[in-house]
Amino acid sequence: MNSESRTVLIDMDGVMADFDTAALANVPQEQIVERSEFYVAKDYPIKLQPTIEAAYNTPGFFENLTPMPGLFEAWQSLIDNGYRPQVASSPLSSNPTAIEGKIKWLDRVMVPEFGARVVDDAIIDKNKWKYSGIALIDDRPSVPRGPEGKDFAEWQHILFGWEHKATIPLATTALRLLNWHDTKHLIELLHLVERTSQQQ
Repeated sequence: MNSESRTVLIDMDGVMADFDTAALANVPQEQIVERSEFYVAKDYPIKLQPTIEAAYNTPGFFENLTPMPGLFEAWQSLIDNGYRPQVASSPLSSNPTAIEGKIKWLDRVMVPEFGARVVDDAIIDKNKWKYSGIALIDDRPSVPRGPEGKDFAEWQHILFGWEHKATIPLATTALRLLNWHDTKHLIELLHLVERTSQQQ
């Protein structure tokens, strides 16, 4: 099986790039709470939500995010094991520079390490079900698999992050990857996805 048929779609915000730290930069440290909502601002009192929303809607927000720890090693591990990692990220409609900023981030962070193909192949679209892959690594607990509740997606969802299970919103997936550090577990998950797919 070649790498083209072993595509692994990978979300950006909160998966490749540290969205939360930047979004909460203007929230006092003593008021920062454990994540329990997918939309980070919803974890905070109404009086703090405009501060958080203003941060992630600021021009230049996306291009300046910090890479998630272990990202480069995990991306290389995917390549070394015959997979084809491909960016699949939703635009943030409330930030008019989101798409431009995401591409600039990839140019700044990923291209020097892995070449221009990362940008050339990048998908910036909220409808991730339209794209082929064996897996989608995403921090959204429930990713739409098609329009109006239909299931068109080829990939299997691997939930990224949410280290404390009690905080995960109810509708979620069984496959979980807590972070990028455990590359062995990452590859094991993908092998499991492939075996499951072959049995269907």
